[in-house]
Amino acid sequence: RGYRGNAGANVQIALQENFESSIGPVDLNNDGDTADPGEHAGWIGGTLSSEALTVQQHSLKVTNGNASRAITDAYAQDKTYLVSFLAKGQAGMALSVQIGAISLGTVRLTPSWQTFSLGPATAAAANPALTFTGSGTFFIDEVILKAVVDTVYLVKNSWDIPLECDTL
Repeated sequence: RGYRGNAGANVQIALQENFESSIGPVDLNNDGDTADPGEHAGWIGGTLSSEALTVQQHSLKVTNGNASRAITDAYAQDKTYLVSFLAKGQAGMALSVQIGAISLGTVRLTPSWQTFSLGPATAAAANPALTFTGSGTFFIDEVILKAVVDTVYLVKNSWDIPLECDTL
């Protein structure tokens, strides 16, 4: 019998980002150099910021635009994704999140950090990008993208439950 979805917590972490790992040396803003302060490896758009929920940590600051990161997964097509993240921004500003061309959802921000969980959404192509888009200044942190493993097959009556554990 096949069991489908995340009902059994059958998920894998596709991306986990807290913006504390190494910065550079890639040219993320396409200006011809790799030494700009605030460039963070893997992300296009935004700059590293000391604005964070925890003292001496960082987040990604995005002003009037979007920030995205490619998900390196040649088998991403038809996988279902869930995303959770911390965000804050101008009160009432809409922040949209996409995986490839598919929307995970839109949230309304406040000036205080909030945790958001969006999805599920199924990617339509391999190697999609996770994209955050807003019309003002916003900050994101603690981004976790989970891929739901589609189907697990189990063989009926293949597991013996000891009598002392069987309380029914």
